[in-house]
Amino acid sequence: MTNKGETVAEANAVDAYAIDNAGSNDYATNMSAIGWDWKTYDQQIHVYTIRDSLAYFVKTNSGILFKIVFTGYDVSSGMIGFYKQEYTTGIAKTDNEMSVQIFPNPASAVVNIITANNVESEIKVMDINGRLVSSTLSSSPTSQLSTAELENGVYLLSISSGKSTAQRKFVVGR
Repeated sequence: MTNKGETVAEANAVDAYAIDNAGSNDYATNMSAIGWDWKTYDQQIHVYTIRDSLAYFVKTNSGILFKIVFTGYDVSSGMIGFYKQEYTTGIAKTDNEMSVQIFPNPASAVVNIITANNVESEIKVMDINGRLVSSTLSSSPTSQLSTAELENGVYLLSISSGKSTAQRKFVVGR
């Protein structure tokens, strides 16, 4: 697969979140370099594991550079979680909103949370009236939130880490 004018480089065996650029890696026009080696399937436990030491750098035909780090994969829904960071003129452009994915939505038993952070995050659940229902800390980029104690309805999930915050609505329905 190719995308005319765009190139990609792979940084392997690195701290994927800390690396700032592809360094001396050569950029190639073969975009299919992204898509197969960021996850492996463990046949004994029937789970995909995500390589946390792999980052991709994509240069667009307009000169914008992005870093992509895959953070999760849900086989049943086909959803792929990833962290994306844009660089402009060699300086990382960051937003105060972190990359967060939640699934399934609506949820009946658990909500899976995938973030791009390997640092401690505070996860809060609030009801539709803004009342705090639960709060927990997580130091993993993947978390599971049990919905067993939640009544059917709409909730707000707030995830904070340092100066970054993300909020997502989710529905509990059984």
